[in-house]
Formats: sequence, C-alpha cells, structure tokens
Amino acid sequence: MSDESAEQSESAAPTITAREIQQLEEKVLDKNEALSRDECKTLLKGLSDALDLADKFQSLSEEANRHTELAVQIGKRAVQDLREHNRCYVPLVVEEIQRAEAKFPTWPDDPLHAVAIIGEEFGELQKAVLERAYESSSSEPEKRVLKCEILDEAVQVAAMALRFIMSMDKYFWAPANMHSQKPAAPEET
Repeated sequence: MSDESAEQSESAAPTITAREIQQLEEKVLDKNEALSRDECKTLLKGLSDALDLADKFQSLSEEANRHTELAVQIGKRAVQDLREHNRCYVPLVVEEIQRAEAKFPTWPDDPLHAVAIIGEEFGELQKAVLERAYESSSSEPEKRVLKCEILDEAVQVAAMALRFIMSMDKYFWAPANMHSQKPAAPEET
C-alpha cells in the first residue's frame, strides 16, 4: 500500500469513542498485554482528535474573550452616553431583566439560541417602529402604536442583550452539528 493511500484510509477512519479509549487504556495499564499495531493507530487517532478539539476550543475561547471586551466597551460607552444626556432608562431595563428571569429562569448554553432571543425581541421593536412610521395616518387612531409601546419593546431588546452578555462565560462556543441534505426534486409542471 502506498503512503498516499495509507493516509487516505487513516483520515477516513471513524472517530474513536471514549469507551474504545478506555478499553485500550486498561490494556496498556495491564502490562501483560501489548497493543497491536492497529490498536496503537486507534489510540493515536484518538489523541490526534483530542488535540484538534483542544486547538478549536482555544481559538473559540480567544474569540469569546475579544467579544466580551467589545461588549464591555460598548456598555461603558452606553452608560457614558446616558449620563451625558441626563436620561436613565437603566432602571427600566433592570426591571425587565428581573421580570424575564422570573418568567424564564433558564437561558440557552449556546450563543446562537441566545442571540435568537434578542433577534425575536428586535423583530417586535422593528415591527412597532414600522407601524408607528407608516400607519400613523391610519383612519383608526386606536390602532396607532404609541411611543411608550416602542419604548417597552426597546427595553426588552436591551434586557435580552444584557442577559446575553451576562452569560458570555457560560456559552459553549462550538459549531452546531451538521447533516447533509439531498437536493429537492424539481417540481413537475
């Protein structure tokens, strides 16, 4: 077998399971049994996979730290802006966080689901602003979106953004599991 085909067959090998590693470890510690060449390859493959995962985790951890630093800078600037404009909506946001935590005490461990919550709240804010801007001349004034309703939606966005930030050190920063999809069959006309 050529070196190239050996490398291809090794890269196509399935990922080793924790149970397989444990069995090989027990065999090595037994000292009465030597590992076969295939078992050594399997153990090395498992070690290689573990090192690859450690590298990915370190890279994701460094990226999370950069995002945390950015969020802190943005938060400091927001507080400074609030002080300069002598407006303080922070108590409203804190109350909304407390209300939301009482109603939904858990928060996602992965940042994509967490940011989706912010996206949902932002969508409601966007809808309220659009309705206020484009439907304000409606012949039915009772349907008009009030500024206080827009403020409520903006406060909810801020509260969820802060909940997102509060969990920065708890997120599992990893890509989601993926699967293949077959292309959709073309519609017959």
